[in-house]
Amino acid sequence: MPAVSIIIPCYNYGHFLGEALDSVLNQTFQDWEAIIVDDGSTDNSKEVAVAYENKDSRFRYIFQSNSGTSAAKNNGLKNASGRFIQFLDADDYLFPRKLAVQVESLNQTGAALSVCDYHKSGPDDLLTPIQENFHRIRLGENKKLDLLFNWERNLSIPIHCFLFDRAQIPAELFLFSPELKNHEDIHLWLRIFWRSPEICYTQEVLAVYRKTPGGLTKNIREMRAGYVKALSLFSAEVTLSEPEKEILQRKINLILFWLPSNSELVARLVRPLKKVFGKNILNDLFYLQKWAREINFRVP
Repeated sequence: MPAVSIIIPCYNYGHFLGEALDSVLNQTFQDWEAIIVDDGSTDNSKEVAVAYENKDSRFRYIFQSNSGTSAAKNNGLKNASGRFIQFLDADDYLFPRKLAVQVESLNQTGAALSVCDYHKSGPDDLLTPIQENFHRIRLGENKKLDLLFNWERNLSIPIHCFLFDRAQIPAELFLFSPELKNHEDIHLWLRIFWRSPEICYTQEVLAVYRKTPGGLTKNIREMRAGYVKALSLFSAEVTLSEPEKEILQRKINLILFWLPSNSELVARLVRPLKKVFGKNILNDLFYLQKWAREINFRVP
């Protein structure tokens, strides 16, 4: 049984997949398996994946009909046999020491998850960092509220910066919601972090997040709608204190503030939230603008 299972969902990223798989092959920590889950790609993803499977038996290729990234990750988790779980999107990259450093950290500290630093790159040069929208990776003292409110404000951790010890995370919790087409990661992080797991950090840059033109993250309207849906699902799954509800409502308001206020999209998103927060989920826009501009939120 391998120590680490690397789960690599892929949808029409055959042109990047080889670099991601090379970064797995180049790991100094060699006790791993890599599960490539092809989410119904129509490009050359299968050919690339099968070539690596034939090259090294630690690679496994799984094809599924197009079901979305959450289903692909869950399929990978179902087929994983390692204690430690590493996710890697097909267009991203791991530096050679990534697994070695974080496996050692988890073994030494007994933490449930490890977080490393990363840099962003352009689409063609992975090793040259681009300076864009710097985000921290270290959570504040109140980890839950910091994650809840400051995610994508000044806090953002790509999924491949984590290494999870799934022996410490209940199997029923460690699943991505198939209802979410994006922001499935933060939905899962909130559910995990609400249980207050121990976290260890390394400031070493061990991962690369590739910025690609035309990617899902460029569809701002769709991404923000997905974020609100993720928070709505989370609010229905846990018991929140009144201060936590207030912070969650403010976060949702700030996201909705950037969507057209008269759109049917907003109406559909707000309906389930009103059941949790009441009819005043949408505060006065001037208040929101003023609050967002003047208050630099600090978690306790």
